[in-house]
Amino acid sequence: MISKKCVKWPKQNARKAPLDEIAGECSVGQQQMTEITRSLMLDAKTVIMDEPTAALTERETDRLFEVMKKLKNKGVSIIYISHRMEEVFANCD
Repeated sequence: MISKKCVKWPKQNARKAPLDEIAGECSVGQQQMTEITRSLMLDAKTVIMDEPTAALTERETDRLFEVMKKLKNKGVSIIYISHRMEEVFANCD
């Protein structure tokens, strides 16, 4: 069941996940998405993100915010910690 969820998650979010790669060989953005996926595979209702964009590229940051919106629409609560106030105001309620 976990492997089905793991494969289903990337398809739902229109991205390719390197499911067969070693985590240390993935980009920081891929590692970030892997951590989100892990928490959601456990049906997490709340996800805490502490400075999630600190080491991400602009493209990875945009992708993270897209995923956050989808999670919000599914009823997942996100605690978003950041010193980048423009991100907080643009993406948080």
